[in-house]
Amino acid sequence: MKDIRTYLSSGRDYFTGVALYEKHGTSSNLKRLLRIGGPTKGNMATLQYELGRLLDSPPVSDPVPVIPAPPALVPKSEVVIRRENTPEAEELKQQIISWLKIRDHLHATLSAETDQEALKKASLQILDLSDLITEGYERLEHFNKTGMVPPPSKKEQTSEIGSADPGSYKLFQRQSTLRTYITRYEKLVKSSRSLKDIEKNRRLLEKYTLELEQVNKQINGSV
Repeated sequence: MKDIRTYLSSGRDYFTGVALYEKHGTSSNLKRLLRIGGPTKGNMATLQYELGRLLDSPPVSDPVPVIPAPPALVPKSEVVIRRENTPEAEELKQQIISWLKIRDHLHATLSAETDQEALKKASLQILDLSDLITEGYERLEHFNKTGMVPPPSKKEQTSEIGSADPGSYKLFQRQSTLRTYITRYEKLVKSSRSLKDIEKNRRLLEKYTLELEQVNKQINGSV
């Protein structure tokens, strides 16, 4: 994979990257999608992501296609907040992580899917997710530089990225929300002065912690 490593450290011409993925990649549907779709912002992000995954994977000598195992829930891409955190920045961070997980799940299903309509929907979702992830990173980087989280674009606000699999998408969304709640109430338990407030915040913390455990179990059973 030396040619991929050289490409990723160079100027990253789109069609050169597509040719590398066609040479080393395993998903014929994604190869076709990247070739036909052209160098859009979403395609560029997907291409870089997939080539990076190939570098992390051992070479496959068996040409017989296999159904990929479900991806790990912890994304490989690190989402970093470099200044004092805020609830808005933490919520955006968890949202990006959720989008990365959903995109990993969709990538894992592409090779095994045979229905053309389902393939089309999954491929379009991957492109939409790539756009949302790229924008999310840009918004988080803006926060790291200025301390302000810019509002989402109209596309993000109106996105229906979870329409093909609303159950899984809602689980990831709830997981992100619960983690934010837990962080908030952990701080409130420590900072509250009255016993009444401490007890109230502790009950809410326990409630959301238990719910998060249940949501994690559902996600682990569905991906």
